[in-house]
Amino acid sequence: MIWSNNQLGAAYYNILTSELFVMDDTYDDGINFNITKTLYKQCQPRYVITLSGTSDAFLTAIEALVKSETSSELNRSSGTSSVGPMQVLLRVMRKREHGFDRCYHRVRCLKLESEPANANNVERLIFLQGLLNFKSIVMIHTLGLLLIYIDQHWSNIALDPSGRPSFVSLTSVTLLLAFYVVAREYNYVKPNVVERQIIAVEQGRHPLQEFLTTFVPNDTYSGDGKSLVKILTGPNASGKSTYLKQIALIVFMAHIGCYVPAKSATIGIVTHILTQIASVDSIALNTSMFLQDMRQINSALYASTPNSIVILDEFGNGTSEVSGLSLLAAVLNNFVERGIRCPHVFVATHMHRIMSMLPQSPIIEEQTFEFITNNDGSVAYLYRITTGHATRSFAHAAARSAGLNEHIVKRALESLQVKAFLQVYEKFKAGELPPRLPEAARQDMPARIIERLLKSENFDVEELKSLVRQATESLAVKK
Repeated sequence: MIWSNNQLGAAYYNILTSELFVMDDTYDDGINFNITKTLYKQCQPRYVITLSGTSDAFLTAIEALVKSETSSELNRSSGTSSVGPMQVLLRVMRKREHGFDRCYHRVRCLKLESEPANANNVERLIFLQGLLNFKSIVMIHTLGLLLIYIDQHWSNIALDPSGRPSFVSLTSVTLLLAFYVVAREYNYVKPNVVERQIIAVEQGRHPLQEFLTTFVPNDTYSGDGKSLVKILTGPNASGKSTYLKQIALIVFMAHIGCYVPAKSATIGIVTHILTQIASVDSIALNTSMFLQDMRQINSALYASTPNSIVILDEFGNGTSEVSGLSLLAAVLNNFVERGIRCPHVFVATHMHRIMSMLPQSPIIEEQTFEFITNNDGSVAYLYRITTGHATRSFAHAAARSAGLNEHIVKRALESLQVKAFLQVYEKFKAGELPPRLPEAARQDMPARIIERLLKSENFDVEELKSLVRQATESLAVKK
């Protein structure tokens, strides 16, 4: 607003609607400034811009309006409101730098969306003269002053009263609405976030995987009296990797303020989620898969705290079995030796001998995924986690389900049997006895003999003798 010789000129820009309003020169007495006060109340501006060298009475009236509005906002915002008051800012621009000629030129450069396409300067001026009264000298001076101020301070004007860009507030609202919709539609629950070393999730689900198939929920308990190091073994494609990612995602969702896919969840505050998940060779980083895995492990060892989560998925696969097994054992020993300062560690591996290389500790717990072996040799996965360990990975069953040629699968099984025979032969050659069959296999041996006799009319006598001998030994062990 500019007041000169009892004439008030005003221009107003609405940030939300991008609309520009102007008021032609209007008489306003230099004592009460009633037009000025009425206009101010109608617009309720965040910024009031005027020119230095204006009447002291006008500046005093403007300052009184700004102070009065700011005090009212403070009174309305006091109490329970968490949003600060909208402070009205008065800007008095220097007259020497914002004379009429400069402001007039800025108005002539004004571009509007409704102006004729490809119009030259003369045509644009004619168009503007049809919209603006260029005879209203004070109004034109005011409009040019407003446009120059917007040009120079747009980055601040675009911020909301709290000092943040408006899109940040909109993004926060959108995010909260997304959290609400997902929690309501997909039966999420509010997690109980506590300051203890605990992860207790009942019937947790993977937030994405559950939409693809019929999902089997699983419980997760770590810390607060439960084991901190979980070693998961199980057949290929039994759900180990999905379960590990499920744990990390549920914890992450709880920490960003989202409900979680579970029946109930109590989660301690976590400082890090450190992962070693199957990598690929990187040409850009000039690193192999194994080197990237080692870097991830190194970060987990040095950055982890008692309130961290460490996820290890098939660590050691990028090198020989012996080297990978020794590295995995050394890493887990490092965590176990920390005692009560051990982080939450979840490991999925096919190295079934890992437990023999770890100390006996209540911190460590073996877990596996349940499955059923059908009569035809195929495997049915139940996707339920339970205490225990697996002794086979059933890679051939996974290959068969993936559509690999049956001849190749059978050839692989034959090679595996030859390898097992050679291992037994080497034991005999060294004067040692081969390892006994597992307890479950010994108990099932009589049933296997009967099944073999019923299924085949032309059975191998030598094979039958071997089975009977094993069954006799198992019965002798039982007795």
